[in-house]
This record gives sequence, structure tokens and C-alpha cells, in this order.
Amino acid sequence: MYILITTIICFFEISISNYYNTFDQLLIFIVIATLFISLLKLKTESLFEKIIICSIAGIFLYLANLLSMLVTTFIFNISTLEIYTKNYYVFCTILSKFILLCFIIFACIFKRHFYDSLTMKNGWAILLLCLTIEYTIAVLLETLLTGAFSTKKGVSLTISLIVISGLFLFIFRKLQTDNEKRLQYELKLQKNHFSEENYSKMKYMYNEIIETEHRMMYILIGIKKYLESNQIDKANFMLEQYITKVKRFSATINTNNPYFDFVLSSKIHEFMYDDIFLKNTLFICENPIYDTNEFCDLIIYLLDSFKDNLNSKTGLSLGIHQENNFIIMEIIGDLKEYKITDTLYKKIEYFTTDYSLKNVASIYTLKLVIDIDIE
Repeated sequence: MYILITTIICFFEISISNYYNTFDQLLIFIVIATLFISLLKLKTESLFEKIIICSIAGIFLYLANLLSMLVTTFIFNISTLEIYTKNYYVFCTILSKFILLCFIIFACIFKRHFYDSLTMKNGWAILLLCLTIEYTIAVLLETLLTGAFSTKKGVSLTISLIVISGLFLFIFRKLQTDNEKRLQYELKLQKNHFSEENYSKMKYMYNEIIETEHRMMYILIGIKKYLESNQIDKANFMLEQYITKVKRFSATINTNNPYFDFVLSSKIHEFMYDDIFLKNTLFICENPIYDTNEFCDLIIYLLDSFKDNLNSKTGLSLGIHQENNFIIMEIIGDLKEYKITDTLYKKIEYFTTDYSLKNVASIYTLKLVIDIDIE
């Protein structure tokens, strides 16, 4: 409402000026005074978008007047001064308003892509810059249309250009300062993000270590009971079985992606204790995407979901390899059934991923193609 009322007032001021042939500096001061008076009603938390729009509206009005005069002189083959003497001002005024309407439509289209949630902080500099530019344009237009250039106008234009240059330097410095603060803020957010991510990884690793300790304790208690009951053969068998599993585990994963290696190795270790052998084929290079929580969570969820539906404990395999900028992941299992759940879909959709699920005689194959550039 504020913008609408202020723009309408400025519109009528210049329209009256068109009628009375008073396109001079008095009109400039009247429009500027109107803008300043209207701005007194603003609160400090208001958006300075209002200031910018009012100032630009004034510039649009001046430009519309200039273009309408130039078009009128071209069509009727007259000078700018003859527009008023021969009553061409009606055509000129209507054309001016039509051009202004075109400017407004263009501004509305532009505004759809304009971030307008800026505060009034240092808005005075932008306001003063807009008004100074508006004043300079008006003086130049008056000089162009009347053909009269005085020393007074030259001095005023020089002062205006000095003010504009100073304001540009001030705004440029302010943008540099704000950009530096924004970068520091983003670095702080990134640091917090990595801290949370590292904490999540450490928590997972800690839980895996605790779980491994529990398994080891279970085995040691079993061996102790066999020894106490003098069942040496059973104790040796359990011990040999554990040693065999540990050897298979210790030589499993080493891709130079530490967190990924730990997660997948832990999962294979877990499967081994459940007598599930996970065949794995990995041809991957070192890449940050493998050590992200999202990628490792996807691996864990896929393996667990296949494990829960296994028909055969030996019928599970995982293959991961890279082709150019894509990760090709394929997990195959002899399953009772398998469906893409909403949870899995969300994990897949985090990446730029193509996926397919095939079922041939209860052998399910889930293939994912992940774009590495997502990171």
C-alpha cells in the first residue's frame, strides 16, 4: 500500500508537470521531497525495498517522459519545444504513460527473481544513491530537451557525480564486509556440520566396538564353560572358529576411504558372526563421497534389508565400482521378497541416482547408479 500510494503521488506530480510544461529542477525537488516525506512513515524494521521502488519509479517516470518526447518529435517531425505550442502534449502524455506501464511490467517480471528480504541497515546509502542518480538524470534530460546548459548545472552535475562515486565506493566496501561476514558464517556452519558428522561417525564406531566386545565376551564365556567342564575339544573348536572368522575379517576391506572401510568391514564382521558370508567386489578409488554419513547409511540399510529377507545365508553379494563420474552399486541376494520402502527411497533420492530392481527365480538384484558430482 505504501509503495502504491507514493508511486501514484509521484505519477500525478509529473503528469501535472507535463500539462503545465514545467519539466525543470523544481519538479525534481518536488518528487524528492515527496519520497522523503513518505519515508518518514517507515519504521526501522521495514524493508528498504520500498525506498528502492519509489526511487526507481521516479527514474522510470523521467525516462518515460524522455522517450515519449523523442518519439513524438520523430513521428510529427517537430522540436521538443513545439510539443507544447502545437498541442501535441496530449499524445505525448498518453505515450509517456504507456511507456511507463511497459517499464512497470518489466519491473514486476524482474522482481519475481529479486531477493527482497533485505533490512533497512545502511539503506540510507542506497536511498541517497538512487535519489542522486534520479537528480542527475533529470538535469541531463532538461539540458538535452531545452538545449540550455549553465555553469550552475555543470557544478550541480559535478557534485552529483562525486556523490555517486563516493556512494559506490561505500556500497562496494559494505558489500565486501558483508560478504566476508557471510563467508565466516558459512565456514562456522560448515565446521558445525563436520563436527556433527564426525560425532555421528565416532558414535557409530563406538557402538560397533562395544558390540564386538559383547561378541568376544560371549565367545570367551563359552570357552570358559567348556574348559570348566573339561570339554577341551569343543573349546578348541570354538576358538578355531573365532580365529578363522577374525582372519577373514581382518583382510576384508581397504579402499583408502577410512569410514567406509570401517563401516563395511564391521557389517561383514557382523554377518560372519551370524554365519552369513557376504561376497564383495570393490573397485573404487579414494573419494570423499564414500566417507559421508549418507552413503554409509545407504550401504548399511541395503545390507540389513537384504539380510532380513534372506533365503540362503550364502546367497548375498555386494559389488561397487566406478565408471567415470558414476558409482555403480549392485547388491544381489536369494530373498523371500523385497520391495523399495519409503525409507530406502529417501536414502536413494539424496543422491542423483538411477536405480532398478529385478527378480529372477527369487534372486533379487538391486542396482544403483550414483552421480559422484552430487557432492
